[in-house]
Amino acid sequence: VQLRWTADVSPAVALNILSTPIASIVDSKAALANVKDGDFGNAWLKMHSAGSGPFKMRVYQPHQAIVLDANPATPGDKPQLKNIIIKNVPDPATRRLLIQQGDADIARELGADQTDTLKNQPGVKVLEIPSAEQNYLVFNTGNGANPLLNNPAFWEAAR
Repeated sequence: VQLRWTADVSPAVALNILSTPIASIVDSKAALANVKDGDFGNAWLKMHSAGSGPFKMRVYQPHQAIVLDANPATPGDKPQLKNIIIKNVPDPATRRLLIQQGDADIARELGADQTDTLKNQPGVKVLEIPSAEQNYLVFNTGNGANPLLNNPAFWEAAR
């Protein structure tokens, strides 16, 4: 697969775009075998796996958990883990507690207070990993919107 951009795009932005579901490479035969109402298999892909990556989705429970199994057909190095369970735990204090109790192997997006508590915990390693994050601002500029939104200085500040 060769991709070309029509403008200068930073490598971080390119990787963010390519790692989203809208840009994922999937087995077209599997997706097209599950087309409904011309959706190219999109509805089916929300709950099933048809990719070539190191893991394939076995179970997806929205807002609860995802279970991934090693994909034996993946090209290159095979995964060293047989499966991965990713649970949605919204509260950072609960994520920290799961790590402390040994009920979770990895926790993300812990605040400074959570990581400070874990830094001296035996058997726990705290990592700070930079990421390429994109944030979007949306402004209501329609009829009846705040007239201050028409100020060019506001838009420059938002950029």
